[in-house]
Amino acid sequence: MNSDLIQETINGQEPTAIIKYCEWPIFSNNYANTRYIILRVDKKHDNFDEIVIPFNEVPFVNSKTGHLKGELRLNEGIV
Repeated sequence: MNSDLIQETINGQEPTAIIKYCEWPIFSNNYANTRYIILRVDKKHDNFDEIVIPFNEVPFVNSKTGHLKGELRLNEGIV
């Protein structure tokens, strides 16, 4: 994925959502891969664009979201 697109999306004024989720391999309940994606509004197609954040861009994303304090705890996870 193009890192310039990720940085432009995060620094832009468009509404976006950054989602952190974990993937567990079938063979292990103790090891999880943490993944990040960005969802942004695609007004042209009335849909969402999903951008996968590669591992090398995670520190940039964390630096931009570090000031966020609010979280919502649900049975399905933490938002």
